[in-house]
Amino acid sequence: MKKIILSICFLSGLLSIAQNEEAPAINEDSKANTETPKELNVLYANFASSVGANLGLIYEYSKNNREGARSKKSYIFKIHYISSTLEFNNSPIKDINGHGVGVEFGHKTYYNKSEHKGFYSASYITAGTVKFDEKNIYTNGTSGANTDFDGSYNYLSLFSPEFGYKLLLGNKIAIDFHFGTSWLIEFKSKGDVDNRAFDNWTLNGGISIGYNF
Repeated sequence: MKKIILSICFLSGLLSIAQNEEAPAINEDSKANTETPKELNVLYANFASSVGANLGLIYEYSKNNREGARSKKSYIFKIHYISSTLEFNNSPIKDINGHGVGVEFGHKTYYNKSEHKGFYSASYITAGTVKFDEKNIYTNGTSGANTDFDGSYNYLSLFSPEFGYKLLLGNKIAIDFHFGTSWLIEFKSKGDVDNRAFDNWTLNGGISIGYNF
């Protein structure tokens, strides 16, 4: 009888020890399941072609997306330097270089349930201005007040869809390939610039390299 009682006590002790050892694992699993995902903050250097050549910065931000969603969303803000050229083919006027600035705001939708990577679609509101200022525009060297070119081109786009693919190298480096199009609403040009020198439909494309912080 004593052996039976001692055996029961011994088994009870082992069961108690086993339960105490398993409890932390359960708590860790529960913590892992309830842990809130980190917010997304990525700063990119962007090299693209749109209204001229673009060189600028992109900031991508996302709050914690709803669990179980079929996609991941983020907000985008772009600012870039614009370099554009007015070409005068078969003309005594030489090509005129212009410089300006552009901004874009929009959002991305990644077709990935777990991370902000892979294929995505995006939509932006875009605006920009390009200033042209050139002296002695004639190739034959003619000089005078009427040989200078001065003006600006200004635009706004409410329709700028984009598609792309984003690679992640580790958890910090992002490489983003993107292309799209924009329908430009052109404001009245200023000075010597003629809006007919620009297309309302423009193709966009480029590559962005970012750091996730």
